[in-house]
Amino acid sequence: MAGDSSTITVEILGTRLQLRGGENPQAVRQVCEYVRARVQEIANHSPTAPALQIALLAAINIADDLRLAQRQDELLEAAAEKAGQILDKTIHLDDR
Repeated sequence: MAGDSSTITVEILGTRLQLRGGENPQAVRQVCEYVRARVQEIANHSPTAPALQIALLAAINIADDLRLAQRQDELLEAAAEKAGQILDKTIHLDDR
């Protein structure tokens, strides 16, 4: 990836893209690198697959990563709420 702070150039599967960095160009670079790495991982396992198929498989894998992260977030929220309820009960026991 190259370019100034407002434009980011990334090459994935031989296709060059120029993206605007927006408020946080470093975050855009990190996302691009993550996508590039996932695409490359799939391309390494399927070197004869067409670029579109590799890109779609990478998109599916990334979407699954997101789904799993969202599920973990939900579980952490539920655990935090449960811990808060236990703490509230414990505090109220001490008030007696």
